[in-house]
Amino acid sequence: MPDTFNQSILFAVLFILIMITGYRLAKVGHKDNSLLFTLHKLAALTNLILIDRMVYLHHKTEPLVIGQKTSMILLNVFFLVTIVSGALMSFEKTSIASVKIVHKIGPWFSVISLGCTDLCDEPLIIKAEFI
Repeated sequence: MPDTFNQSILFAVLFILIMITGYRLAKVGHKDNSLLFTLHKLAALTNLILIDRMVYLHHKTEPLVIGQKTSMILLNVFFLVTIVSGALMSFEKTSIASVKIVHKIGPWFSVISLGCTDLCDEPLIIKAEFI
């Protein structure tokens, strides 16, 4: 993929936007600022779609190794759990503490999973030598 650096910058900018809008929403509440709430949701969804599209296009040119597949599955799971926990927080008048914790740590696990996807470029080869 020739434009990987620019895409990585875009992903980083979107993640930062998600974090900034999320922290701001925690301070003011989503009912007071619907524009910020919408920006937060759209940035998260856009980032997930763009990341999955990039991996799909990469997978068409060269197969993903098991570490990359695992990282991408985890990335999508963490992203979806974060989106669901955010939806639960927005529907409930008083959110459950565990949902708030999941919504706070989910994005960080997503970032770590995305980083692990890049670290797993080479296939894991285990050589068994007999003495």
